Amino acid sequence: MPPGLQRVSCNAMISFMFTTRHKMVQLTKNGVSFHTFAPMRRFTVILLRSFLQGLLLLSPIAITVYLLYRVFTGVDSLVPFVPQGIGFLIIIGTVTLIGYLGTRFFIGKWVFEAFANLMEHTPGVKYIYSAIRDVLNSFVGDKKRFNKAVWVCVNYAPETWRIGFVTQRDMTHLGLENKVAVYMPHAYAISGWVIVTDPKNVKPVKEMTAGEAMKFAVSGGITTVEDTENLNRQNNQTTEAQRRIVLTEEAESNARKDQF
Repeated sequence: MPPGLQRVSCNAMISFMFTTRHKMVQLTKNGVSFHTFAPMRRFTVILLRSFLQGLLLLSPIAITVYLLYRVFTGVDSLVPFVPQGIGFLIIIGTVTLIGYLGTRFFIGKWVFEAFANLMEHTPGVKYIYSAIRDVLNSFVGDKKRFNKAVWVCVNYAPETWRIGFVTQRDMTHLGLENKVAVYMPHAYAISGWVIVTDPKNVKPVKEMTAGEAMKFAVSGGITTVEDTENLNRQNNQTTEAQRRIVLTEEAESNARKDQF
């Protein structure tokens, strides 16, 4: 670019900058500068807040749907060479049939008990099998262990209580007389820890069921009985409103039939 043209371009840029600055100063003196952009800032805040609220509403649904999809595809892939969805139905049907035969018929019970006895007496395998079986039985089945929620005093100065579940009411077989074992789950995790303490440090949870106590512990104390009661109340109100709508529609339909 020729030197003369460069000089003209620089002068034009400097003139534009001074002109723009002068206008901004004039607007500021007149009280227009900052107030002019206030609606835009409010609009931006509303958009950002709405976006975050949308994330809070959709994230639990999206994560739940994703996990269900992963479980579905994982189970469905166990049966190859079949259309998608058929494998999932085959696995679910097979597990249901085995559960029915294993609990309703003597031969089924005998077969599964014999297989369990074989697994328990196989070196190396028995530790893995027994641990998995005990963990599953502690949550579901007829031998559930996490159904006795208690408050445990873990400190007296200051007085501190934790929520847990009694898993052993008698520890004499382990050489600990007059002791109980309590499992205390961690918040937002599937882990926990077990303590052995005196029965005087334990008192039952009367205000919550075992399921509500587990939700209270795992959620870090966020979920309360009031939340569950409010949800049940809302569901009851919705059901009552739907029932009233159905009764109203039936009454109107009967009235029209009587007119004809």
